[in-house]
Amino acid sequence: MRVSIFDSSSEISCKLLSWLANNKKVTEITFFDEENEFIKSTEELKPDVVFINVDLDETSCAKLAETLKSQNASLRIVFISENTKFAVDAYEIGVYGYLLVPLEKQKFDRIMSIVQDNILEGQVRQYLEQRSK
Repeated sequence: MRVSIFDSSSEISCKLLSWLANNKKVTEITFFDEENEFIKSTEELKPDVVFINVDLDETSCAKLAETLKSQNASLRIVFISENTKFAVDAYEIGVYGYLLVPLEKQKFDRIMSIVQDNILEGQVRQYLEQRSK
């Protein structure tokens, strides 16, 4: 599983990196703190899931998520925030999860499990479609 993180908070990033590094299904982790670079990289690297700290720039994070979804409709997006004020935006965009700071390992693991199940379902569906041709 390929993962990208968009964040400028070293505390949040360090915690995510630690948890992701211990997940055997994660094969690649990329980190960005500049929006244009993140968008370009996401289009090129095609991560399976991205974590976006929505507290970085309140006005553009929903737009950023929509831009990423327009590039790759199956992209799984997880918002990270210090409060719940972006929860409605997250729901409307169709993000896979919303983690509140301080991050909790149990909630992170639950979201990663949902993401991994979704990836597996997509692989099975793709395999079955190819076999039926």
